[in-house]
Amino acid sequence: MHIPYEQLQQFKNIYKQEFGIELTDEEAYEKEMRLMMGMKAIYSPIIKEKYTRLEREEKELEIEK
Repeated sequence: MHIPYEQLQQFKNIYKQEFGIELTDEEAYEKEMRLMMGMKAIYSPIIKEKYTRLEREEKELEIEK
C-alpha cells in the first residue's frame, strides 16, 4: 500500500508531538501501516452470518450466568 509522502510527514510530526520521538521514514511507514491495518480490522463491516453467530454466543453467555 502506498502512503503519500505528505501524509507520512504529517504522521511523523504528530508522532513527535505526542511521544517526543523522531521517526525515520521507514519507521513511520511501518507504524502508520500497522495503525491503518488495525483500524481496518476494527471498522470493517461485519457480515450477517458473523453478526448472527455473535448474537447467539452472547445469549448463551447470558444463560450461563
